[in-house]
Amino acid sequence: MSKHAACAATGHALVIALVFSMTGSALAADCRAAPGDAAPAGQHWYYRLDRATGQQCWYLRKAAPVRAAEPSLPVRASRRAATKPARDAARMSESSKEALFQEFQEWQKGQEKQ
Repeated sequence: MSKHAACAATGHALVIALVFSMTGSALAADCRAAPGDAAPAGQHWYYRLDRATGQQCWYLRKAAPVRAAEPSLPVRASRRAATKPARDAARMSESSKEALFQEFQEWQKGQEKQ
């Protein structure tokens, strides 16, 4: 490795080490054993566990934007819609079921001719 490349690699390593040490001390300064009272407007209490040291921290950061919930069909309504044909078929008389089946067969024959 050339002398220039070695100096550049060492410089990069020092910058990275400096950034990590500054980040660690900044995080340690923010670290609380428990959240404080209500968070200031626009901020939120977050929890962090440093797995390497076992340090448990609460800290304030800008609150994440809240996404609106997407409207959805209630479960009961969707189940009712899915079971409606079965309930209607159960209420039909045998003669009505037979007539409906005959009508279906005629329709099916018409589809085969096309």
